[in-house]
Amino acid sequence: MDMLVLCGVLLMFSGSAEGLITVGSNCISNQPCLFYGALGRPLYLQLPSESELRLKKIISETVTDPILTFKNQTIRHKHPDPRWQFVTENRTMIISRAEKDDSGRYTLETFDSGGTDRGKYQFQLIIEAEVSSVKITYSCWSSVKRSVYCSSDGDQLSFSWTLNVSPHEHQLTDGNQTLLLDKGSTGTISCSVENHVSHGSQTIDLQECPGLIAVGSDCTSNQPCLFYGALERPLYLQLPSEYELKLKKNSGGTTTETTILAFKNQTIRYKHPDPRWQFVTENRTMIISRAEKDDSGRYSLETYDSGGTDRGKYQFQLIIEAEVSSVKITYSCWTSVNRRVSCSSDGDQLSFSWTLNVSPHEHQLTDGNRTLLLDKDSTGNISCSVENHVSKGSKTNVLPLPSSWCPGLIAVGSDCISNQPCLFYGALGRPLYLQLPSESELKLKKNSSGNTSDPILTFKKPKIIQKHPDPRWQFVTENRTMIISRAEKNHSGNYSLETYDSGGTYRGKYQFQLIIEAEVSSVKITYSCWSSVDRSVYCSSDGDQLSFSWTLNVDSHGHRLTDGNRTLLLDKDSTGNISCSIENHVSKGSKTIELPLPSSWCPEQFVVFVLVWALEIIVLLSLLAGFHIHARIIRKQSIKQNIRTSADKVVEEKEAL
Repeated sequence: MDMLVLCGVLLMFSGSAEGLITVGSNCISNQPCLFYGALGRPLYLQLPSESELRLKKIISETVTDPILTFKNQTIRHKHPDPRWQFVTENRTMIISRAEKDDSGRYTLETFDSGGTDRGKYQFQLIIEAEVSSVKITYSCWSSVKRSVYCSSDGDQLSFSWTLNVSPHEHQLTDGNQTLLLDKGSTGTISCSVENHVSHGSQTIDLQECPGLIAVGSDCTSNQPCLFYGALERPLYLQLPSEYELKLKKNSGGTTTETTILAFKNQTIRYKHPDPRWQFVTENRTMIISRAEKDDSGRYSLETYDSGGTDRGKYQFQLIIEAEVSSVKITYSCWTSVNRRVSCSSDGDQLSFSWTLNVSPHEHQLTDGNRTLLLDKDSTGNISCSVENHVSKGSKTNVLPLPSSWCPGLIAVGSDCISNQPCLFYGALGRPLYLQLPSESELKLKKNSSGNTSDPILTFKKPKIIQKHPDPRWQFVTENRTMIISRAEKNHSGNYSLETYDSGGTYRGKYQFQLIIEAEVSSVKITYSCWSSVDRSVYCSSDGDQLSFSWTLNVDSHGHRLTDGNRTLLLDKDSTGNISCSIENHVSKGSKTIELPLPSSWCPEQFVVFVLVWALEIIVLLSLLAGFHIHARIIRKQSIKQNIRTSADKVVEEKEAL
């Protein structure tokens, strides 16, 4: 029996199989049962427990395709497609991976052990693609209404909405896929999508409709209006409701103009050939479907009534800006006194502001408010807000504790002046900051094998006399900080630092050992079912010199730790949450999972373990058998050789006589 069938049996015995369909007595009628299965997923048809079963798929009124013939615990015929498997013990027909072609009408004839007809079952099976990739999009195609659209992959989809918006008036169209809201509606909307085999949803916060610009009476002066649009977003120019409109763009000179639109008497006489420009005659809205930088410029709009009388000339300037995106707050450790906090963002014409809830509160702003200088002991929350004329964004961070603010900041202090060097750790691939003493002259060396050393830095106030040629080594003269921009394993080793005052007097020799470790990353918890009594939970991670610990919140608290605390052995009935924490000298990480129910802990892994174990036994037995046969052959050859040798000696003795 192959892996698929074993897994299917275990899943059904645990009661956790998806796609389990029971062909029951309600299918014995003129009206067949209707069942659904998920495309690409396993399907389990639970058939009646009769002695004889004949399952067929109806191709036409006169043609059927035999799927299964089963009698007296024996499969007499099975469909040749390997996706179809039958478990005799519990009368389950398994389709390992359902396909569209599996859809159709089926009949099942049943008989008892004496051949008596026990009934004919009929059912129709429909295979549907599952709901996936639910998306909500919205457009501002009108100055009165806005359209919100829900889409999803899958078959036979049904859509529904949950609204928490103001104002609440709405209409549903297009089979409930499209929602029409008031143009000023804001709030939260959720779209739920389902079919017979699955469901999904998405929720978004509906913001005010961007890009809606009204060209009004304030634009009819010598000072043109100034409007902004978002790059690659729709832009809606709400023009006056006059009989005739002529929209033009100034093409770089005072006289050269490009005609965008000529509209008269409900008819578009001319429109710019770029398909991004569209005009809605009903509400006089000029739409740019996707604004580009080239759309920036000065525009004029001439208006006339039905009698040809001039109703005024409107002028405006349009500027297209990239939206605020990817707001980030970063820290740097370039000084041991202050901490530098920088805010960055993509976008055009950005304006920065900060909200501080820190102690102590002293701070300075530099670099156009992008950079914040804080006291080294500052703790609390900081928020950076970024905006331009078309969008805004923000980011809030909790300042790390001063002790862990800059994990690569190392102070080479007086405790390193002894026969026992200080021991420091740095993170692989991360910056490392060596805060050296503020003496006038510094000589930093790395001790190599024997009595040789590798000069790293010679500094004599106010200039650097010599520096290691590797560009990753940098020295900040103002605060005596030696920076390794990206630490590597070969930076590990023993270092010495000689110091002198301005008069050349020796001030002491500092010694320290530096060890570069890979950080904790990719923490994973896995579990296996190698025993029917215990469950093995294993924690793993990338990194160097790892230390493991566990936090348990489980019902059955009996446990054992093995393999340097990496492996946790739990009782087979344990349920609840477990957390694995890993740390080394430069970082830490953790992972929390919820243990599955005992009935569905890991049947597939258990099957894999049993099969691998069985395979190992077979291989071992084969090797032992081969060794035994080889030994017997060698022994026989040796006996034959001995007999031959004895016979030769007898012959030689006879000849000698």
